[in-house]
Amino acid sequence: MKKKPVYIAATGQHVGKTTVALGLMNCLVEQGLQTAFMKPVGQRYVEIDGVKVDEDVVLVRNTFPDCIGTTDRKSTRLNSSHTDISR
Repeated sequence: MKKKPVYIAATGQHVGKTTVALGLMNCLVEQGLQTAFMKPVGQRYVEIDGVKVDEDVVLVRNTFPDCIGTTDRKSTRLNSSHTDISR
């Protein structure tokens, strides 16, 4: 079967993109499909072994340990003033 990428986007922050991604990934995993996760831009990080890791990447990696593509160092770090469209 051909792989079909899905990109989840929204017009604002804190509107549930990660929650939607987790729900969608859960449905796909339950059907036996291979899933991947990548977060290209993020604001909130935790430090693991001296490396800044996006919180959502950690959440997905802990929820779906067999998920491919949950790399720790791929997110671009931006502070909220760069991504806040309400200003």
